[in-house]
Amino acid sequence: MGRPIGSKDSKKRGKKYAINRKTKNLINNLFSSGLNSSQIQEKMNHEFTHAQIKGAKEKPDLSINHVSYELTEFKKDICGVYTIGLFQIGKRAKWYIGSSVNICERIRSHISTLKKNKHYNKELQQEFNKVYSNKNSKYKLFVLQECAESELYTNENKLIKRFCQGCLLNKWFTDKEEFRPFYDKAAKYFNPDRYTIENDCWIWKTTKRSYGRPIAVTIYDDKKDIPPHRLSYYIEHGEIPDIVRHQCENKRCVNPKHLKNGSYSDNAKDIQNSPKYKEDMKNNREEFEQLWLQYRGDKNLITDNSRFSVYMYYKLKSQLKLSTKYPEIEEERRRKNQQKRSEGSRGPKREKLKDKIINNWKCIEEWVAERSHKWECMQCGCTRQTAKYTINKYSDCKRCNAKKRAIEILSDLTASDIEEIKKSGLWVGQYPFRYEELI
Repeated sequence: MGRPIGSKDSKKRGKKYAINRKTKNLINNLFSSGLNSSQIQEKMNHEFTHAQIKGAKEKPDLSINHVSYELTEFKKDICGVYTIGLFQIGKRAKWYIGSSVNICERIRSHISTLKKNKHYNKELQQEFNKVYSNKNSKYKLFVLQECAESELYTNENKLIKRFCQGCLLNKWFTDKEEFRPFYDKAAKYFNPDRYTIENDCWIWKTTKRSYGRPIAVTIYDDKKDIPPHRLSYYIEHGEIPDIVRHQCENKRCVNPKHLKNGSYSDNAKDIQNSPKYKEDMKNNREEFEQLWLQYRGDKNLITDNSRFSVYMYYKLKSQLKLSTKYPEIEEERRRKNQQKRSEGSRGPKREKLKDKIINNWKCIEEWVAERSHKWECMQCGCTRQTAKYTINKYSDCKRCNAKKRAIEILSDLTASDIEEIKKSGLWVGQYPFRYEELI
């Protein structure tokens, strides 16, 4: 049914045309680029209604209805897929999906790096900064799905591909099987000329990255970067691995005998058991202990002036048993914290305004009523009771302004009128003035 003749909102409504397959693909591409339905409607010159544009979307946006539960406690260990939701009023919600054996520890690391503005995902960092700096916006943490360790990689990929790319902040959106044609083409460029043999390790020659420069492959204008160690495993075993583990602990090695498929947990255990990791942890403990002594155990000073996060602060403090090793520092720190809490319970400190002059007003009495002071005009002695932020607006009091007006009136009067004012005075508004005051 069409709009009635003369209807005021006839121009606001889009014309109802049928959406063909080409237009539907265009709408989905615009949704994937991050635009919402209102922005797409403006881009298409209001050719379609909101309902038509939303109906053309093939994949839904991730919402709170799709999550399992909100993560409010970080005490228990949870293995599965998680998401970080960023919500702004009047804008499309943005989400970051990830997976971990210990979701609480992983999310704690995300939030710590995001607050320090050092996250590797720049798009996520930009969106988080907008939300974190705005009081009307907020971020929430959710568990999407709990699963076994062996299913983490596949479940994460399925959930990422299930939702529209425009609402996600992840860097990749493709399944590993979609990379097979790219691996087959990249295998042609994998030859002995591109690596050197050192102590049974095949060292990849190009070393711009820690794992070596990837092999760039293009198929029908679609470009992918294939890491050399993953390609070596694929050539040897014929399958695309989830996680490649280096048994020789050399990231640049591409010898398939030194590579092994595994899970996130296996890879983490390999790293923790490596001599380099143990040496780094030893150096970290020594560095943290020096910082503990330098800043007298102050958590804020240590985390602000070093690379250690709040989580690492408590972890290393517990591992090194610094509370029992340096009891005098712990007692000093505990006493300072107790003093801060006691001071904070008294409420915010009020600024002392007694005898302070703002504009032409002098404070003669503090806190007469709730958030009020008593002020005296320096020129005429008129008093006023108001708050500090109000007195900042007034350079002169009302009586001083009335006096200026009275002087102007007196200059325009005749001699007979002035004789009357000498006897009875002059009233301007609610303020009386004697003739002697005005001359």
